[in-house]
Amino acid sequence: MSIIGALFPLLAACDGSLTVTGNTSSQTQTQTQTQTQTQTQTQTQTQTQNLPLKANAGVDKSVDDMTTVTLSAVKSEGNIASYSWQQVENGTPMVSITGYDSSSATVTIPDVMESMPFIFHLTVTDESGEKSDDTVVINVSNKDQNHNVIMRAVRVTREWMPFSSLDGWTQAVRVKESEHLKFYEVAIWEETASVHLYAFPNDYDAFYGSQPGVSDEDKIAYREQFAVMTFNNMPPAEEYTSRSEFLKNAFSQFAVYLAGKYPDSDQHLMYSGHGTPGGRLFEALLDYSDVTDFLKTWTNSLGRKLGVVDMGGPCTKGGFSDLDNFCDFARYYIASDLNNGGYQFDDWTFEKSQETTPEYQYHNFFSQYKELSEVLKNRIDIMRKAYEYSRQNMVMNQVMQANYLYSCHEFASFREPFKMFINDKPKDGYYQFDDLYSYMLNNGAEKELIDLYSPVIIHQADNKDFFEWPAPHNGMLMIDPKRVNQE
Repeated sequence: MSIIGALFPLLAACDGSLTVTGNTSSQTQTQTQTQTQTQTQTQTQTQTQNLPLKANAGVDKSVDDMTTVTLSAVKSEGNIASYSWQQVENGTPMVSITGYDSSSATVTIPDVMESMPFIFHLTVTDESGEKSDDTVVINVSNKDQNHNVIMRAVRVTREWMPFSSLDGWTQAVRVKESEHLKFYEVAIWEETASVHLYAFPNDYDAFYGSQPGVSDEDKIAYREQFAVMTFNNMPPAEEYTSRSEFLKNAFSQFAVYLAGKYPDSDQHLMYSGHGTPGGRLFEALLDYSDVTDFLKTWTNSLGRKLGVVDMGGPCTKGGFSDLDNFCDFARYYIASDLNNGGYQFDDWTFEKSQETTPEYQYHNFFSQYKELSEVLKNRIDIMRKAYEYSRQNMVMNQVMQANYLYSCHEFASFREPFKMFINDKPKDGYYQFDDLYSYMLNNGAEKELIDLYSPVIIHQADNKDFFEWPAPHNGMLMIDPKRVNQE
């Protein structure tokens, strides 16, 4: 054998074909190994095809948001003719599945505001039409600390303070903006029949008007320089429907503005004032259907649900009809099934006041906690601190207090079964201020319905351990009888 032949057993001819030269025994050995490997692969494939049909969507995994994830069904068994991937609706954003009809598909996880599970369902079908199913859970975490915007609204009556006043409600939010949170404040001015959206800076001086020589006009001009939007000519209170529509349009425009200015921020609604159950807002100035339209405009403009609707300040906003209306547009809801307030600290200090004020502490919580649920649990916990600082006063005056954090996702599972349960009950057999849990127990609710109710309240603070409450209050008031069979 020539040296060239030994070094180059395969020589290319001028026409591009291969001429075999060199050691034929080595070639035979290689061919034998290749045939063995092919036979092994064929046998393995045959064994897999002969196995009973069994879908395998892969193992659950954890990823950050804004990443591409591969869904693999390669470990499925049987003589598979087709694959089908579908996302399971569970309240998470719906995503597009590339290669949904193949053994390997991909999805791109969007930006999320908090950790949430994306669930995908795999169906495999063999040539005879037999099917097998499996699911895989992709646990998604938000990789960045998110920015938050809270729209906080108040109603300013003539009896409370004049239009020329600079302090009062403007001092409730002492820190207007921090790294993780920006407050926008809305005032429903009764004196001027107008609604104003303000973006106050941190150096806003609520005591500017106390300086010598400052007129009412000067004070108004100082505050109004921070007004972002203003709506005038609000109809009088007697024209309820027209006033509600006016407020709906004003707040909807505020929401569109915030969604456009902060498209990537988690956005929330907060109200400070009186309240009543029934699914209305702003001391019932905004009617049920107008609330729906306002919140729908906001979430449609934002492209996702709000983080929380915080009604923990107003009285008795923890009603079924409140959750029924608000929870379609938010991930969480905060409220009480009791009259809030009516107590005072046993030993008041400014530090204790700040420590138990949600508007002040929200800045701290958003900077400390990545998950909105943890922020809101801490917001509930400071109410317990307020109760502790008022223990003697509460016991002496028998003041019942409670604040609850509700999961709108869990409420969605409870809502329809409860409506079916209540539909055949006499409407004159309860009031919307009655305790819902007690009503279910006293009227033969099945265990399955009770079990659906239990996870709706995910955190709470109350003072039941201070004294024996004279009436049952378990966290949710009854549905408004007027809304039964209307939902």
